[in-house]
Parts: sequence; structure tokens; C-alpha cells
Amino acid sequence: MYGNSFVAFLLGIVEYNPIKYNLPFEMFAGKDFDREPDIDLNFSVEVRENIYEYIKQKYGNVIYAGTIGNIANNTAKNMIDRYSEDLYINFNKEKEQKLIQKLCGIKIREGVHPGGIIIMPKSKDINEYTPIQKYEDAKLKTHIDYHSVMENVIYKFDILSHDTPTILHRLQKLTRVNHKEIDLSNKETLEIFLNVGNEKSEISTIGIPEFETDYVINMLSKVKPRNLNDLVCINGLSHGTDTWRWNAQSLIENRNIPVDKVISNRADIMNYLIENKIERGTAFEIAEFIRKGKASRNIYPLWKNTELENQRKEKWEAYKSILREHNIPDWYIKSAEKIKYLFPKSHAIGYTIDAFKIAWYKVHYPEAFYKVYFDIKGTINVNDYTSKEQVERKIKRLEEKIDDDNSYQYKEKIRELKLIKEMFERNVKNGLYKLRKC
Repeated sequence: MYGNSFVAFLLGIVEYNPIKYNLPFEMFAGKDFDREPDIDLNFSVEVRENIYEYIKQKYGNVIYAGTIGNIANNTAKNMIDRYSEDLYINFNKEKEQKLIQKLCGIKIREGVHPGGIIIMPKSKDINEYTPIQKYEDAKLKTHIDYHSVMENVIYKFDILSHDTPTILHRLQKLTRVNHKEIDLSNKETLEIFLNVGNEKSEISTIGIPEFETDYVINMLSKVKPRNLNDLVCINGLSHGTDTWRWNAQSLIENRNIPVDKVISNRADIMNYLIENKIERGTAFEIAEFIRKGKASRNIYPLWKNTELENQRKEKWEAYKSILREHNIPDWYIKSAEKIKYLFPKSHAIGYTIDAFKIAWYKVHYPEAFYKVYFDIKGTINVNDYTSKEQVERKIKRLEEKIDDDNSYQYKEKIRELKLIKEMFERNVKNGLYKLRKC
């Protein structure tokens, strides 16, 4: 969430100014500015291990953040249902709830946070705080869940690996166009997001990170984004839980609510409440309550913790009274009650800006775009295809093979094939036949 920090912008850690995007600093540092900042850094997959070694040399005691997976409520219920069916046993409701309660919390697996590392003082022995264990490639991780040792560590960083920085670096190298100078309001680039589903549009969002899945393409077709901020809102909705289907989608389609007015991310809730004269600290508390899914019903199952559930209800009723006193519409409150998780706007801005830049290269430097995409992410040899018709026949054959078991596998291949088809339609011959190494 470092994107909410103006200092991070001045230091060059992030490219966008949080003041320009109206990102509340409280989302970074807490209402009283006492929250430990959550720092996620995205690096090219090619250099991530080098970054880890640099941090290790600089700070000393660095270890990967271990995780523990426990049986959750839904998993426990499914286990009991399968057991009942296999042995033809019927449990009454009370017995079922007792069994669920006994199963919940049992350890079923251990793993590693996808990018998390924790740091301790050089003067301390890490074994004083947590057992450690080796995993793949003899790396070390905490044996217990990293949350259990967070009070004793200096800090936790998320050192994440992404293809996007690699793609942008290679596109910049090939085209000699600095991606930091790309116009984020470029009309031709915005049109490929606006014209999704339009058969007359020769450029799709396939190959554009965050905006190429069927799910997000459907969102684009419903929203018809007008600017970068609309794309940021779409990105936030796509990463949230219970934010789009039967929620924002219905509001946009049936009530004509603009996408930048529905609840799509954390920061916009707080800003909207402040605009409606709710005190800043209270606006932050309500935004946090909603983004954690606490406005959603039955977040604490009654069989597990009746007291917590009652406290949640009381708190939400108090917050709803404040919202209604300040004329927050009922549709907004009902939308909040459906949300289980909200994405940070700072993350959505970062992802969307990078996606827009890649889309810009796709529009203005197509040969470079297709070359870099297939070098880094492609699983198909583009030179195996010599005509648009050949690609179309292959797509048709794969579409006929799709079923529930292989859906993802074939859809990924079809997506790449559509990109090759697009190359033929755009007459990108150099991109297809004369690809040279970056």
C-alpha cells in the first residue's frame, strides 16, 4: 500500500503521485498514523532472487515467511457432507455444527507466502523467535505461520515477481520509447478497452495484463470505460470478492450508476464519505469495516462465535445510522453489505498504469509488442502458423474439446491463438516471421 505515500513517490519507489489520485494517507499508515506500513514491491522475475540476496546482505537475518493452511468452515462442511454420503449417515443440524467446530482450525498444509520475507536485527538469533526449516532449493522459512512472529521482527516486505516489469523493460529497449513518458490519456489506446466486443475493432485486450481474461473483458463490455480512472475502478472490482456480480454489475446495468460511483476499492469509499461531510476518522473506520467484509452478513458463523457476530451487527447498525444521517443512498449501503473483500486502490492504480502502457505499445508498436509477448509469455510457436485461416481452424478444434476438466488449459491456448490471428489481421509480418532476440 506504499502507493498512498507521497514520500514513496518523491523517493521514486512508485511512479504515480498519490495526491493526484486522491489516495488517503490513512490507508497507508492508519487513522492515527500508527499502523505498520504494508509494502509490496514488484520486480521482474529475472531479478527477484538478486533482490532477495541484496536485502539479506544489507539487513542480515532475512527469512521467507512460512504459512500454515487450516481447515476452514466451508471445507469442514464439505468433508462432512462427503463422509455422510459415502457411509449413508445422516447428521442432524446440531451434530453437524459440532463436527464442523471440531474440524475447523486443524492444520492441513504448510507453505510459503508468495513474496513475503521477514527481517530481524543482525544481533538476534532467528531461532529465538521461530523454528526454521528448509524447503525448495535449501531456502529457509519460518516453520510456524509468519503472523505469529510479526511482533518480534523489524519488518515484512512482499518482494513479488511479475512479468510486467520485464515486458515493459524489453518494449522500451526495442522501441527506444521510455515507458515513463507514455501519455496515459492516449485516445487510441483507450479505444481498445472501450471497443471490447466490437467486431470492427482489430485490436483486442488479449496480451494486456489484468484486462485479458473473459471475466474482465465482460466487465469492460458492460462499463465502456471513458478514462484511466474507470479502468482503475474495473481493476479494483476484478480483484475484490462479491464486488462485481450481483453487485456493481447490477447497479451499472439496471440503475445506470457510473463505474466510478459504485464501490470498487478502499480509498474511494473513504473519499466519498468525507465528501458527504462524515468526519475523516469515522470515514476511515467505516471504509475499513466494509473492505474487510464485516458489513457482510454472517462473517462470524453463529456456531463459532455468537458474541463476535453480535458485536459486528451492533457496529454495522451504528455505522448505517451515520451513513443515513449523511444521506448516503440505500443502494450504496446494500452494496457494501454484499462485499467480502475490497482491493486497495493504490495497487489497482499501479497495475492499471502498467497495463495501459503495454496496451500503448500494442497500438503504436505492434511488432515489438507481439515479439516481446511471445518471447516472455508465449507457449505456442508463432512460426508454426502461416495463415489466418489455419489459426481459425485450430481455434475451432480446441473450442470443440473444451469441457469442465480442461477448460483452463484450452482457453489459455485459444487466447494465444487469437493473438496470432490478430497479428495476421494487422499484417504484422515482421512480428510473425522475423522475430529477433531482444
